[in-house]
Amino acid sequence: MIKTETKYSSQMVRKLNIIQANRNIWAFLVFALIICGIGGFLIYKGSLVAGIVVCAFGVLYYPVIRIVTLLAIQKSLKKKGMENRNLIYYFSFDKKSFKVELKGDDFNKLQEYQYNELYRVYEKKEAFVLFINNTQAFYVEKNNLGDNINELREILKNNTNKKICKIK
Repeated sequence: MIKTETKYSSQMVRKLNIIQANRNIWAFLVFALIICGIGGFLIYKGSLVAGIVVCAFGVLYYPVIRIVTLLAIQKSLKKKGMENRNLIYYFSFDKKSFKVELKGDDFNKLQEYQYNELYRVYEKKEAFVLFINNTQAFYVEKNNLGDNINELREILKNNTNKKICKIK
């Protein structure tokens, strides 16, 4: 059994948000290209100003959405006071399932998950990211795993669907 922990922080939430946004980057880029195409068509048809405005919107759409999303997350975390609740995720991994216990000053919740229930699994430079659905994920920091990184990597590879598992 592998045991580790991850402290809840705005930095962790920001990293998860970036991972989530990067998964959907193609949709934003396709949307931006379509908008720029419409702008180009408007320029071709003689509406120079409208075409330039539409093209500018297409180019600026993605960066603006990223900035607004990050600011909204920061505001939400501050408003909820999550940073000050001393929340820590405790993970226990065995061959068939894994448990996640969330503990805080005034909070304690334990949940067990089967590996085949995972929506997506990623290995990043500093962490394993385990999506339990399309929008929720756990961030398991590698620096807290010590010598168990390879063992956890093998558990995840062997117990998850190959289509959803992006492990090195």
